[in-house]
Amino acid sequence: MAFRIKPKNKDESQVKSFFKIAGEIRKSQSITTYGPGALIDFPRMSGILAGIDNWENTLGKTNFNKLKIHERNLERILGKKYFVQPQTKEDEKNIHGIIVERFPQFCYCPECGALDRYYKIEKKTNNTKDYNRDSFCGICFQSKGRDVKLIPSRFVVSCKCGHMDEFPYDAWVHRKTGRCAEPKLSIEISKKTNSLEGIIIKCQCGAKENLDGIMDRNALYQFKCYGSMPWLGKKENNKGWYTELEQGEACDEPLRVLQRGANNVYYPDIVSALTIPPYSSRLQRILESDMEVLEQYNEMPEVLRKQNYDYYYTKNKDRLRCSPEQYYDSLVLEFGFENNKPININDLLVGEYSALCDEDCSDPDFLTIESEVPEEFHGLIDQVKIVGRLREVEVLKGFRRIAADEGELAPLSKKAMDWLPGNELFGEGIFIRLNEDKVSKWEVKNADRYSMIISRTKENFYASTKISEGNIRYVLLHTLAHLVIRELTMKCGYSTASLKEKIYSSISSDKLMCGILIYTASADSDGSLGGLARQGVTENLRDTLLEALESASWCSNDPICIDSKSQGYASLNYAGCHACALLPETSCEINNILLDRAALIGTSDNNSLGYFYSVFS
Repeated sequence: MAFRIKPKNKDESQVKSFFKIAGEIRKSQSITTYGPGALIDFPRMSGILAGIDNWENTLGKTNFNKLKIHERNLERILGKKYFVQPQTKEDEKNIHGIIVERFPQFCYCPECGALDRYYKIEKKTNNTKDYNRDSFCGICFQSKGRDVKLIPSRFVVSCKCGHMDEFPYDAWVHRKTGRCAEPKLSIEISKKTNSLEGIIIKCQCGAKENLDGIMDRNALYQFKCYGSMPWLGKKENNKGWYTELEQGEACDEPLRVLQRGANNVYYPDIVSALTIPPYSSRLQRILESDMEVLEQYNEMPEVLRKQNYDYYYTKNKDRLRCSPEQYYDSLVLEFGFENNKPININDLLVGEYSALCDEDCSDPDFLTIESEVPEEFHGLIDQVKIVGRLREVEVLKGFRRIAADEGELAPLSKKAMDWLPGNELFGEGIFIRLNEDKVSKWEVKNADRYSMIISRTKENFYASTKISEGNIRYVLLHTLAHLVIRELTMKCGYSTASLKEKIYSSISSDKLMCGILIYTASADSDGSLGGLARQGVTENLRDTLLEALESASWCSNDPICIDSKSQGYASLNYAGCHACALLPETSCEINNILLDRAALIGTSDNNSLGYFYSVFS
């Protein structure tokens, strides 16, 4: 997956041959760590990944159509026609990729301390076309004849609407004295201290100010956000970054200072779904590969549409290998959308849960095999399914800055598109369904214990959607998934970060759910090699569960950990810490919160609180 850097040239028709490759990432990172709007450090510069407005052109129009993927349930939820999985295909004439804009533009020289936008202080060369180049200090080159590489600013400013701009060095250094007519800034970094107090900004007028306190919440209360969106490019007049606000209009959210490489610069909002029957069949896969042609037929008048559908069936009969009735039933699934009834994320989870609980399936994208429940867990676990093959589609809706659960989603494009960036993954997994009656009794028995955590979830967007008064099973299921994943990494050959979880917990009394899916998925079309699915065999699963529960009975931080009711982010964990229950961010679906080992094995004072207490007794 390559990135292209656009030259500083207003005429788009003349710049094609000047695009340069700035760097490469894995295609899965293009909607996660480095999605549109994310800051990236490249070998020669710091950049921000551009929005999706021009992807069709920059990825290559011929290549773009091949990158379209479909997941009908997600398309219904998000109201999109398709998703695009970014991937570059190089040829001799053109360089394809995603555009990156230089950001931040403020740079400084580590030797002379000059501080300004890179194009004002860099060494001038005869090369005016190559935008992707090292920038060297022009002052040091003129005075010493040396090439000293300019370093991008460490700091940027942002608000909770996702807007981002340069740190206001000029305004900061003059905030007490008032701005001078011709500011010329420099930076001085103390060798005696590593704190922000040791970074001093100076102006030739004599004003100077250190950066101590800039990370405070209200440090920039005097400054306003004007809605800059550098990932969406320049304004039409090429003066300043694109903004949705009118000239001079300010955003309502306060500005915050962020470090360029910090985690809170970019929080992608990703929705994922498993492809389940009937959309996982071989026939559906063939029709989706020809979706562009079929969609054209679907928009025709009824008589002409029927003729073209018949023609398609006759032409592709050997490939389809189905009866006309099956073919038309599949077309109804593709375009009927069950009378266009809208669905939401909860409906999607219920559908996945039902598919996993149903009879064995042998579709190309959804292969499930029933496995016997280990004898020791009869009455506690109702069902085990080996998922030999699954397909997952991840879609990037937008992103947030500063806080993952606060503020509006920042847009990925200037205008709404009928598609979003997505990623197609293939893998395998193990599904475990607990006994509904036993889980309900466990919830009643532990209602008082989790009253504090329920009150805390009201202030957290993610947690409040998972548990509520009388519905605390998510803590039990989530903790079980974490402990099983930690144990499986010792057996199946995958690292902890390669395994993921999906928790199926009742959201309402309409559809009761109490299951977990532990799976691995990769962008390779071949998927995984079966090491995880084999652990779902009865004998292997028995050992995994027993060893996971045994590990849960002891933590290096006990007795403090097991007796705790206030750990982790926003105190949303009880007995769950790095030593016993936490997983890498890529593995956990809810940021390592709502964990409690005592939900499985009980507390030091009362073992009977644990759901699996009877296994040990």
